[in-house]
Amino acid sequence: MLGTNVGPVEGNVAYLRPETAQGIFVNFRNILASTRAKLPFGVAQVGTSYRNEISPRQWLMRLREFRQMEIEMFIDPREADACPGFEKVENVKIRILSREAQRSNGEPEELTAGEAARIMPKYQAYFMAKELLWYSSLGVPEGAIRFRHMMPNETPHYSKGNFDMEIMYDFGWKEVVGNAYRTDFDLKTHMGSSGKDLTFAEEGGKVLPHVVEPSFGIDRTVYAVLLHCYRDDGRGWEWFAFPPRIAPYLCAVLPLVSKDGIPEKARELYGELRKRFDVLYDQSGSIGRRYARCDEIGIPFCVTCDYETLEDETATIRNRDDCSQVRTGTKDLAATLEKLASGLIPFSAAGDRVA
Repeated sequence: MLGTNVGPVEGNVAYLRPETAQGIFVNFRNILASTRAKLPFGVAQVGTSYRNEISPRQWLMRLREFRQMEIEMFIDPREADACPGFEKVENVKIRILSREAQRSNGEPEELTAGEAARIMPKYQAYFMAKELLWYSSLGVPEGAIRFRHMMPNETPHYSKGNFDMEIMYDFGWKEVVGNAYRTDFDLKTHMGSSGKDLTFAEEGGKVLPHVVEPSFGIDRTVYAVLLHCYRDDGRGWEWFAFPPRIAPYLCAVLPLVSKDGIPEKARELYGELRKRFDVLYDQSGSIGRRYARCDEIGIPFCVTCDYETLEDETATIRNRDDCSQVRTGTKDLAATLEKLASGLIPFSAAGDRVA
């Protein structure tokens, strides 16, 4: 799609790819030979793609070079509704903006994945439900996610049906994941051009697999996470409400003061915690300023060691989201933080509330 000259002399022309998927289709025979895969199976990859944008704008939305994650799910078209694991997501509710709703300026309809599978391949509904769960786990609210059925005139030529997962940004809705039912278009095209047999030997004869493809925009994903986790609620500084799973550190260990053996105790606790988690140690500046610095980069919990820590082996844990604090024993601190990070207990159950 995008041509360029390689090297200092013109004439050695190369072309930058518009998608990463074709590498998988070109190497389909090699994949079968090396993995001995059986249908259904998927191939996932991450790579760089390009667009010949005349006038790049909207920062991470319209880039000439961008990153993609793609899954090509190869399925037997005779068993398109036999999706393994579908029962785990069939009750997940997804918001679908139908073509009819788009024509009438209507609103998305909420359907379970099981209901959505009546209007699309079950594998496609499966991936859409998983995408909703994954993006919401990254901090994007479910209300800011919808799946738009692409209109006939904008559906790619290779697809029998596309549902774009769109996220609400500060400038409006924008595609982040494309869900395409590519049927056998790519393998059939490569067969015709190469003369190679890409059919799959299955019981009952040879099969040319169909493909369901979710394709993720990494740059747009990062933008969405930053946008929806950003907070400016009047506490005196801006901060990020990253879920613990993607926060840069799970917690910070902070000595209340830099004397009387408290830093040494904090260092000891820091050494124990970092065996299990990504942990930050900070003893520079006032405790309030250190709390602010931790909030600004999205650290969920701050553990503060003070004079009581030296006396009874307890420490305070501060919750980033509401600034509340509890006091708990240092012996069980790692287990407590693990439960908090996984959502097994609410913050109020992590220890005795500090007034």
